Amino acid sequence: MERLALAKVPVMATIAPIIPALNEPEIPDLLERAANAGALGASYTVLRTNGAVQPIFEAWLQHHFPGPGRKDHGTNARVARWQTQ
Repeated sequence: MERLALAKVPVMATIAPIIPALNEPEIPDLLERAANAGALGASYTVLRTNGAVQPIFEAWLQHHFPGPGRKDHGTNARVARWQTQ
């Protein structure tokens, strides 16, 4: 990115996936690093955990951040619980 910016090629940064409450704290540093490397702007993609992706993400989350989840909002509740630990 930096070499492209130095060559006057417009560059943008994409931050993905954003997992609410899990990696949100990393966003400011990533944006700063992208800006320092010459990015003119940034975009993001939020992880969607619906449909077939939800059980896969739930299993990953339980494996890496074990704890009880609520049935009605399992992923969000577990992430919120992890954030408070």
